[in-house]
Amino acid sequence: MTDDEGTTPNEPAKKPSAANEFQASAKGTVSQLSAGERLIAIGALLVLVIDWLLATLILDDYGLSNISVLIPIGLLVTMFFYYSRPEASWHPLYGTIVKVGAWAMAIIALYALIDDTLITSGRYSGATLFYELVFYAAGILFGVGAWQMRGDTR
Repeated sequence: MTDDEGTTPNEPAKKPSAANEFQASAKGTVSQLSAGERLIAIGALLVLVIDWLLATLILDDYGLSNISVLIPIGLLVTMFFYYSRPEASWHPLYGTIVKVGAWAMAIIALYALIDDTLITSGRYSGATLFYELVFYAAGILFGVGAWQMRGDTR
């Protein structure tokens, strides 16, 4: 006899769906990230969701270079697989890979800021200016996150 009302003793346990397993794995991964890795992940999500998915693919109002899309994807995938599979032996240069990718995105954002303010003098529409500001903010997050990871020996 069970203590739960409405359940029968021979009722099989509900099998978790793949989506629930992925969500649990993602939550576990996020909880293991250091402060620098969290900033880098937030910057990557900003670039991918707002600048690439919304502005470039859906609205066709803004354009990112391929490298500005591939580096954040690579960083998020690297972090996810590093933390979601602790039993797997991972590359010993994980921390260096993440820091180099984050610094590369920070430098790309700094170059875009210099190019937009000095060369093109910021002749943009309001929406494009918003996407540019999001990209600069993500660049700051990448740089600060990489700076916070400087002592990380992973």
